[in-house]
Amino acid sequence: MRGGSGWNQAAVSVAGAIGVMQVMPATAAAAGPLLVHRNAEVHDLADNIDLGTAILRSNLDRFHGDLVGALVDYYAGPSAVTDWSHLDADERHYVWGVHRLAVAFQQGRGRA
Repeated sequence: MRGGSGWNQAAVSVAGAIGVMQVMPATAAAAGPLLVHRNAEVHDLADNIDLGTAILRSNLDRFHGDLVGALVDYYAGPSAVTDWSHLDADERHYVWGVHRLAVAFQQGRGRA
């Protein structure tokens, strides 16, 4: 949440991702019923967090716990996971920034 939206539920990316978890509306429409068992609204803070964490959990499962692969998929889509050379500087910065924060939180050094 801190890495992409700065904790801002009103944040909208240039690609159209919404909220603290930066969830794309089309992804929410497709993933909501499957992952959170309801239609979820990306503009609602609780739904946004539920969706984002469910999508990330699904990605972690699909990539056998590989956080970097799960983050690349979350941010840039599944095709980006197989070929990092197509990631632009912003995408790489996001993935490594969130990864760095995750490691810091796991080690008890994270700050909100």
